[in-house]
Amino acid sequence: MTYRWLWSCLMAGGLLLTGCGEKEEVPLSEPEPEQEQGSPLMLRTLTRTDGATPFGTIRAYLTEASTEVMDGLFEYTGAVWTSNLSVKEERQYYLYGYMPSSLDGTFDPPASGKYSDGVDLTFSNLPDISADDPCVVVGVQRVDNESATAEVTEGHYGYLSGIVGKNYVNLLMGHLYSSLQLAFRLDEQYAKLRSIRLNEVKLNSTYGNVSTTLNIRSGYGVGSPTFTKQNSAANPSVDFLSTTESPKVLTKEHIINALRLDKKVYCAPCIFDASGTNVSITTTYDVLDKQGINLGARTSTNKLRITASSLIPGQEKLVTVTVRPSYLYVLSDFDLDNPVLTIE
Repeated sequence: MTYRWLWSCLMAGGLLLTGCGEKEEVPLSEPEPEQEQGSPLMLRTLTRTDGATPFGTIRAYLTEASTEVMDGLFEYTGAVWTSNLSVKEERQYYLYGYMPSSLDGTFDPPASGKYSDGVDLTFSNLPDISADDPCVVVGVQRVDNESATAEVTEGHYGYLSGIVGKNYVNLLMGHLYSSLQLAFRLDEQYAKLRSIRLNEVKLNSTYGNVSTTLNIRSGYGVGSPTFTKQNSAANPSVDFLSTTESPKVLTKEHIINALRLDKKVYCAPCIFDASGTNVSITTTYDVLDKQGINLGARTSTNKLRITASSLIPGQEKLVTVTVRPSYLYVLSDFDLDNPVLTIE
């Protein structure tokens, strides 16, 4: 009996030991690494190289030295700038872009493959004349908060991010086009007889759309881009003065001091030539006698003769139009109502 009892105990103990030995050990899983949160990248100030402050929407490209590009927007809505871009803490980024965002632009790294060296921006189907001012980012400067100010250096595109909530940027924009502005004055003799009421003034072009590739490089801005003609079928017109605005009246006050129109038109320099083949100004106006009687509406179209080589991006060209009579003679009630507009 004692023998049987001992044997039963040994067998039971062996089973218990065997059971314990067959249990599978399950290792504890490693904790998932916590994802680094991005910090919103907010636009603090936007300035053009001429000192003006433009507003609109900027197409922005944010990248590290040789990684994929983040495509985003800075938008001016409701009197504030908003952004859909974000950065991680203490990373070296490079920021490039252009405005308006509606431009047909593509973005490629330079031959080195390093965005720290710059980018190649290619624009297709650009309008040869535009009411908008096409601009490219030519300077980037980080600031810590929305009230900080810092001078932006042209040719600097690096952005070294800070901690969350401390990532604001100031941008400097460089012009892609030159601009035209118009001024009107009256011939001295004609001013004794008539006043002119300008109702509509348009810039017309028959050149067509253009394309260009900008080689944006560290230390440099826009430079002098070369434009290529794309489409000769486009014939745009852009208003200097539209019929929805108040007319402008030319009087004897504008004999010497020409009346400058408020609007500018932005132009690809390649459209101009000395013969005025591609570009013209169409003016619709009323002729008024000294009693203010409207003697009838007139329309004049003048070729714009400008040498393209004299224009560079960002340069403003002022064109003065002089209204003078085609002839003078002894006056009657309805006289001399076909003035000539000449461009100087």
